[in-house]
Amino acid sequence: MITLYHHPLSRAARMVWLLEELGQPYRLERVDIHNGDQLKPAYKAINPMLKVPAVRDGDTVVWESGAICVYLADKYPKAGLAPGVNEAQRGDYLKWMFFASSDIEPAFSLKDVKLDVPALALAWGSYERVLDAIVGVLKKGPFVLGDRFSAVDVMMGSAVQFGIMQKMIPEKPEFTRYLKSLSLRSAFQRANARNEKEMESVKQ
Repeated sequence: MITLYHHPLSRAARMVWLLEELGQPYRLERVDIHNGDQLKPAYKAINPMLKVPAVRDGDTVVWESGAICVYLADKYPKAGLAPGVNEAQRGDYLKWMFFASSDIEPAFSLKDVKLDVPALALAWGSYERVLDAIVGVLKKGPFVLGDRFSAVDVMMGSAVQFGIMQKMIPEKPEFTRYLKSLSLRSAFQRANARNEKEMESVKQ
């Protein structure tokens, strides 16, 4: 059984969605990030960055959301969450997966704190460039890979959703259509229900 080190008010929430899409048995292990569980030696041994999410799958431990997506989608191919290494879409899948994990969040965050940094000094160039890239790929279909849903949509979708909720990005028609397509997925709905249940237990 896969173990997800989780807190519902964190990036680990999107990994519940991934696991629901995967269709494999999993369990959540609460890491109370508000009370410092992530700072304890036991968790530091799992993730030296002291962050959630992390997953344990047998003897394998993976952290970083993008790495978790790639690992689990490849490990359990029956779910159809990733193009195979010899499929034409594999390159696009990896390209947007790494873009989602390494460019979107820092670009949005830097814009949010209103820091002016020259584009040449940043790996992602600029907020505007990142935003244009997202809009461009979402014009091509309901999902990042066109008509095919994949694990990259967990990363991209959660980033777009968070960006709109936090008013880091404008509500564009491409984003609205994309988020609607994602919200219709039963795994997305189950994950939201699971995370909401976990949030209720946090409040108690």
